[in-house]
Amino acid sequence: MAEENETLELKFRIFDGIDIGHGTYSSSTTAATLKQKLLSEWPQGCFSASVHMTNSFMIGCDKSVVPKSVSDMKLIHAGKVLENEQTLADSGVHVGDVTGGVITMHVVVQPSVSKRKTALIVMPSLSARLGLSVLLIFPDAVHDLFRLVLLGGAIAGATVRFRDWIFEWWRRFFGDQRSGPSMETLEANSAAEQTQNRDDSDVSREDFGALQHGCEHYRRRCKLRAPCCDQIFACRHCHNEATSTLSNPKDRHELVRPDVKQVVCAICNTEQQASNLCSNCGVKFGEYFCDICKFYDDDITKKQFHCSDCGICRVGGRENFFHCPKCGSCYSVGLRDNHKCVENSMKSHCPICYEFLFDSTKLTTIMKCGHTMHADCSEEMFNQNQYRCPICSKSVLNMSSNWERLDQEIAATAMPEEYRYEVEILCNDCNSTSKAFFHIFGHKCQHCNSYNTRVITSGENRQ
Repeated sequence: MAEENETLELKFRIFDGIDIGHGTYSSSTTAATLKQKLLSEWPQGCFSASVHMTNSFMIGCDKSVVPKSVSDMKLIHAGKVLENEQTLADSGVHVGDVTGGVITMHVVVQPSVSKRKTALIVMPSLSARLGLSVLLIFPDAVHDLFRLVLLGGAIAGATVRFRDWIFEWWRRFFGDQRSGPSMETLEANSAAEQTQNRDDSDVSREDFGALQHGCEHYRRRCKLRAPCCDQIFACRHCHNEATSTLSNPKDRHELVRPDVKQVVCAICNTEQQASNLCSNCGVKFGEYFCDICKFYDDDITKKQFHCSDCGICRVGGRENFFHCPKCGSCYSVGLRDNHKCVENSMKSHCPICYEFLFDSTKLTTIMKCGHTMHADCSEEMFNQNQYRCPICSKSVLNMSSNWERLDQEIAATAMPEEYRYEVEILCNDCNSTSKAFFHIFGHKCQHCNSYNTRVITSGENRQ
């Protein structure tokens, strides 16, 4: 039985980093059809300086990079050039190739030149020495029409480091019969590159792609292979969200991050043992890395730190938190000697939403009684005029003004004769018992003057 066509979301990145042709395409669409669409949408213009592109570098160019026909363009995906007659399915392009479902293809313009040789060279020896895929495209022999496209690589100071390589390989391929790029031209291009793109050329191999990869939860340059189900996910939250929706409840589970042993580089797609440097391309997986938690994050503005007592990584800056050994968690330094300790209070579930608090990514708050809950859950509780802890029923706010208002209301509202009797009450705030006259507005504790009380005898027991 024939497979149904997949619907793929594609975008095409051209020489200056612009994405064109963004849309959905059938997997039966041919490369020629895609090129025809791109030809109609191609922006008019030119550029003369080398530019950096996501996951690729382009060094040098001619001043007119507008294709005149589909034969002037080459589509590149995963280091392979798509032939015109190939469909997306034939080329191995699938929805699951990237997180998020949007697949980016690179477009290289290769103008046709009559009676001239066009060279498309994959250089395995250079690739092996540099640890990345290198594709040389020479549309013509003259020195102002050459390109070096580095696909999926990470290079520091690309023009300077590859000046001699370009010259050497040009001469090897074309020999002395062709006029290649002169050393003077390469020197000039190198100087222009360093002057115009100094910030880009100073980017080290380790820092390549920083903050450009990851998921909605974290910015990182690797993915995790979950040892529990042997699947690859961007982070533990992505894993847990996916597995929590499985139809079979027995298959639902959560990822224990310290158990992760293998990661996959987001730059070169190499699977390897968990560390913070790719063994293949040398890219750093995260500006912050914890080898204990197997936690990666490029966004260090969160001020991540590892608490050895908690056994997990937290955010906010180590200098702003302290670990309370009795409560079993890290609290803001403003709460040092200024909160009521409840043993392992954070190693419990939020009493409102029932999410486990200890490793929750949401902000938590400590109530006067010492119990904890999410800050947003606490705010929602107050919006519903609930002022008591859902766990112990103690008042979580200063209710003095409310108690005074109740005193006035009760004094102004006399109960009928048949309801004027005493009841025994238990105070939720001080845990004392006392007696008070029955009233529909409330019953005041004789010990702490709180109205946060409950009746423990009924009217039938009155004397």
